Amino acid sequence: MAAEVISDRFAGLAPDQDDEIQLLEAINQGWPEQRWLHYRELIEKRDQRTISEADLSILIDLTTELEEMNAERIKHLVQLARLRDVALPELMSELGISPQTK
Repeated sequence: MAAEVISDRFAGLAPDQDDEIQLLEAINQGWPEQRWLHYRELIEKRDQRTISEADLSILIDLTTELEEMNAERIKHLVQLARLRDVALPELMSELGISPQTK
């Protein structure tokens, strides 16, 4: 349903605009809130040193998945910056994306 609305809304756009929309959609993909909650709970258990071996294995898998998603996101950000002919930091600022620090 949402894909149809997006498709209808942007039908007939120039190829660059179509590429930009696809990149923005890819950049904005992420985990659902429930998955984030689970991830944060596991991190808290790890930090408190109360995590089980099974949960630690899940946390490692989730962390790997998150790192791969972030690498893909950066790749798409670089592609979009090239498409818009702007520097990556400028694009990130325009999109309201800032590096997370702990």
